[in-house]
Amino acid sequence: MAIKPDSNLPTIAVTGASGFVGHHMVRFLQACNYPVIAITRSKKYYENSIDNVTVRQADILNRSQVEAAISGADVIVHNAGVIDPHGSKHQLINTNAYGTKLLLEIASQANIKQFIHMSSLSVITGLSDCYNVDESKEPKKSGEAYGDSKILAETFAKSFDNKNNMPVTILRPGFIYGLHENSWVTRLVNSLRNNQVMIIGDGSKETNLIYVDNLCEATRLCILNPASYGETFNLTDGFKVTKKELIDTFTRNLALQPVTKHVNPKLAFYVCSLVTAISPVLSKSAQKKLARLSYPAYRLMGVNQGFSIEKAKNILGYKPIVSFDEGMQKTLEPYKSA
Repeated sequence: MAIKPDSNLPTIAVTGASGFVGHHMVRFLQACNYPVIAITRSKKYYENSIDNVTVRQADILNRSQVEAAISGADVIVHNAGVIDPHGSKHQLINTNAYGTKLLLEIASQANIKQFIHMSSLSVITGLSDCYNVDESKEPKKSGEAYGDSKILAETFAKSFDNKNNMPVTILRPGFIYGLHENSWVTRLVNSLRNNQVMIIGDGSKETNLIYVDNLCEATRLCILNPASYGETFNLTDGFKVTKKELIDTFTRNLALQPVTKHVNPKLAFYVCSLVTAISPVLSKSAQKKLARLSYPAYRLMGVNQGFSIEKAKNILGYKPIVSFDEGMQKTLEPYKSA
């Protein structure tokens, strides 16, 4: 039976709709009866029609394509971006920051009612330990291309807040996991299978994970919610999971031997710094192989990532709808038979 959209609900344009988060966002909002415009550069996931989802192809850096793609939308959820840990600084800044700026310009001129920008906790994490950090911490450049590109994108987003009566909401998720996540999850699975994983320090440092449906739910709570206008929200699952617990969850679900090898934190940081420094001159295949030794990889496994989500809980009424264990089981299911 076809799902009928609620005529009282706004039409949501989702950029990056063929990406991991964007694809889940389209499906989640569609299931909530929102009319959705899926903006994508490819037809991946959209070979067949989906009830109440209009698919439009556009390059986020092409003004005329974007103008046509957002036509008829009330709200934009901006997910499009590059996350390659060894991608060129130019590519990351151009797409993640200036692509966002162009979209903001077009949206503000098109009478969009709200712009929801998907940022990242990397803008306030850097490469140093964080303990119960809230949104009052100012973003600080770390020299890592991805994190710095997201800082610039946030700067643009904040400058457009309420321009032409278009409020902007910024969401900062941690490391996102879920079905079809093929970036950090795939790298960690492959490294575990190849016996290439070592626990940094004693493994007691905290992670900052968020299951993709929890992120989608937080996004839904922001849509045309005046309490979210002009605000920035840190987002995680809200469950404390240590680095060792994360690794143990992977090995347990995949029936692999537990990781018992440990590495000195200073040595791990030095190696990741060296690989990051030389990666621009390496081939793409070499960069891909060494992605497990990038700054984002070090953040995931070596930096304490304690963030407060009290603001999202108090203002949005946010609470995770999927637990860590359930989310990880769903995420790792495809790898069990691989």
